[in-house]
Amino acid sequence: TGTMAGDPTEFASLRDFFGENNSKKHQVALGTVKSQIGHTKAAAGAASIIKTALALHHKILPPTINVTEPNPKLNIKNSAFYLNTETR
Repeated sequence: TGTMAGDPTEFASLRDFFGENNSKKHQVALGTVKSQIGHTKAAAGAASIIKTALALHHKILPPTINVTEPNPKLNIKNSAFYLNTETR
C-alpha cells in the first residue's frame, strides 16, 4: 500500500501465511509495481497482474526500484522474505 499502516498489515498477513517460524530466511522475494509507476488507485491490481504476467513470460524476477530500505517495523531481516532489488 505504501503507507505506514497498510504495509505492516499486509506484511503481517504474508508472514502469517508463510509461517512466522519458518527457519528458511530470505527465500521469498517481495516486489512492487508502485515504486515504478506510482499509485494507480483502482488499477493497482491490474498493473500488478500485468507485471506478474510479463515476469512469467520473460522468465525473470524484476527488481523493485526506488526502494532502498523497507519499513523497519516489518522486521524483514528476520523473516522468510527479502526485498528484491535486482533482476534475477
